[in-house]
Amino acid sequence: MISDNNQFCFIICTNNKQYLDECAVYISLLEIPEGYTIDLITIEGANSIAEAYNAAMNASPAKYKIYLHHDTMILNRYFLYNILKIFESDDDIGMIGMGGNVHLEDDALLSFDLNKYVGYNYNRSLERYISNKIDDGDYIYDVEAIDGFIMATQYDIPWREDIFDAWDFYDLSQSMEFHRLDYRVVVPDQKGIEWCFHADDMTSTLYEFEKYRKIFREEYGEDLKNYDIERKDKKKNLKREEGSKERISQYVMLSDLSSEFKTEIKRILDLTDEYLRNRDKDGLMRLGAYFEESVTPFAIYRISVDLRRVHHTLVALAKEIEDGITPTFSDMKDIEALKHKYVKCQMMLRRIEMDVPGELMEEAFSYLTRDTVSPYFLGIILSNPYSGFSQIKRIMSEICHKYLECGDVRRAKICIGLFKDNGK
Repeated sequence: MISDNNQFCFIICTNNKQYLDECAVYISLLEIPEGYTIDLITIEGANSIAEAYNAAMNASPAKYKIYLHHDTMILNRYFLYNILKIFESDDDIGMIGMGGNVHLEDDALLSFDLNKYVGYNYNRSLERYISNKIDDGDYIYDVEAIDGFIMATQYDIPWREDIFDAWDFYDLSQSMEFHRLDYRVVVPDQKGIEWCFHADDMTSTLYEFEKYRKIFREEYGEDLKNYDIERKDKKKNLKREEGSKERISQYVMLSDLSSEFKTEIKRILDLTDEYLRNRDKDGLMRLGAYFEESVTPFAIYRISVDLRRVHHTLVALAKEIEDGITPTFSDMKDIEALKHKYVKCQMMLRRIEMDVPGELMEEAFSYLTRDTVSPYFLGIILSNPYSGFSQIKRIMSEICHKYLECGDVRRAKICIGLFKDNGK
């Protein structure tokens, strides 16, 4: 295959068209360097992410490949200019991430210890869709490993699908493979405002995390030791050590109890589905009470995004009934419709926060101000810490103005009360 040195290829392994379509919206807004083209490859039904990435890598002639999760939104219009400038600055730079660790400890955990983790850290200061071009003097961090939500390369190195045959540790593995060939892995200093947003609710089930952490340590243990020796940094951080032990114990617990967790999560979601299909408002209200008492205080709630989506819908329902406004669940025919609507609202709210242009913004306001989306529902999504919104008051204020333009004073008053209470 003849390499195309003037092409960028976005590679996305996906199982969710809703996320994929929104990811593509932000790709479509990017400025493309003169003389360059872009391509997009999506892979569905893969057995593992490494397998999917290998297939796409071998299918694309593009020199510059950008592997990203379908729930990663690129917020900097000049993203392509920036990674091109970084790659052209040094042929030894093999891979660029937006967040990563300067050094991995022996436990093989990506750390949010500010002494080691650089780049993307779920910044809460996002205000608008950004247009930031890097300068020659802007700092680039050399890191040992990057976070896999977005990984840009200028060389094709096979992904280790032979040992990472699922969805964990493929990113750390690929970082180590680049180092084994003496390429640099880097993260640009994004000056406190990240170039991307990873909308994964900041969580994962992590059922097999411990299994692949052990595989990673077995394969790359000597690499970690050698990297440590080269950096000659032997300072011990006892607080971080204790934190790592706690995280590892949680991963072990999740691995050991995964069948129990999966069974209980399925039971609750099936019950929600039944109530939605039967339009059983009383059943949903009882389920809401059950969440407060028996679900939200426990680990099962933290590891399931879908449980939280159901819970937030039920919290909103109680307030909607109390105020006598149209419940948001009224057009949810089943659990899949609930999940789709929740994510759609998140995406449309993100567009407002990023101040996207033209028709994209009009679509957002049109969707969020329909009768079957209540201010309570939007307020819960915005204030949910897993969603990562920073401009809550501004977003609610702009939605409030749209309510008033439509003559909907009632929902405007609710909206004002919500963002006053929020105080952000």
